[in-house]
Amino acid sequence: MESFLTVKDIAAALKVSEVFIYKLVRENQIPFRRIGAKSVRFSEPEIEKWLETRRGRDWHRDKF
Repeated sequence: MESFLTVKDIAAALKVSEVFIYKLVRENQIPFRRIGAKSVRFSEPEIEKWLETRRGRDWHRDKF
């Protein structure tokens, strides 16, 4: 069974704010799944692949 992470989980793992993660979701810059009208979840394997493509880049919000 696939493992899903919350915004809080992703923010803690990446050491960024939850607000920043929501910004990435809003701009479709991070792979996510919408659960209902307001909740989002992240597939752990998809996030790992996404992070691999981002390796070596700054996490500063203006450079993302």
